[in-house]
Amino acid sequence: IASLGVIFYIVMDMAIHWGLLRRLREDVPARAWVLVTALALDALVLGAFVFSKAQSDAIVIYAAAAGLALIFGGEALYMRIRPSGESA
Repeated sequence: IASLGVIFYIVMDMAIHWGLLRRLREDVPARAWVLVTALALDALVLGAFVFSKAQSDAIVIYAAAAGLALIFGGEALYMRIRPSGESA
């Protein structure tokens, strides 16, 4: 369970950094090089962790992939149903 949490947390952290870089960088005082560095380091840590887990407990990788597919698929469906200008 903790391994799934690590994978989900790092992916979430990367999504937040990506959103800041692409959409909110001008609205908040965020420097692009800091965000790009954070993304690269997150990717490095995630890659090393997934590689390590794939050798010892591959079912965690499959469960994480399925969970992420459900999350991103659900988000895509939600965004299709509710346009971005509509409030929840």
